[in-house]
Amino acid sequence: GTLDGWTTAVAPAFEGEAKGREQFALGIMAGCAGIVAGFVGMSGFPILNLHGDTSRGKSTSLMLAASACGAPNQKGAYHSLRKTDNGMESILAARSGITIAFDEGKTTNADALDNVIWMMAHGVGKTRATVTGESRVEKEFGGFAMTANEIPLGQMMTQAKKSQPGGFYARVCDVDVSGVPELVGLEKDRLFAAFAETKLHYGHAWEPVARHLQSVGVEHVATALDRL
Repeated sequence: GTLDGWTTAVAPAFEGEAKGREQFALGIMAGCAGIVAGFVGMSGFPILNLHGDTSRGKSTSLMLAASACGAPNQKGAYHSLRKTDNGMESILAARSGITIAFDEGKTTNADALDNVIWMMAHGVGKTRATVTGESRVEKEFGGFAMTANEIPLGQMMTQAKKSQPGGFYARVCDVDVSGVPELVGLEKDRLFAAFAETKLHYGHAWEPVARHLQSVGVEHVATALDRL
């Protein structure tokens, strides 16, 4: 694939100032956020969680986010939250510095979600012992994560009587997409046919973003982030 192919595929999301397609535009922009986080050396993975009714394009938004810097599949940057701690740690470490999309939040139990959020928030894997009893070097990682669920992550944790990790609401942003109109008919077919091209054209957005970040410098970018 090519960068031009990718930009053509995602362009319909921004038509008409993205009105009625906000979730898709948000996914595309979130796909570039991990590069910014990696550039300034941010520790951990802040989480953008889309929640709301079904058929509002949450999973499609995740795939668009994943396609910015990797393949929108489980060999690339699109994964399920249903992973073991070791599996999740390996994914985060291997894809540090980009955006990773995690779907199937509704099928994840609260205990697993608790561990995942802790790991993402702190940017380190769990401490383990070697065969000699010494502490093994922890894996470190940082980037950006996007997830989807039917309810806010904070609500899911509360319902399971789980206490949120320190700084939870500074690390997790829940966005309700229930108010976004459901796409139907020819407009839906046209939009999704364009988005499907990201399965061929993917993983190219990081380069122009990285070049721009390098042109303005890490101090300028870090200062801008501090103001947010």
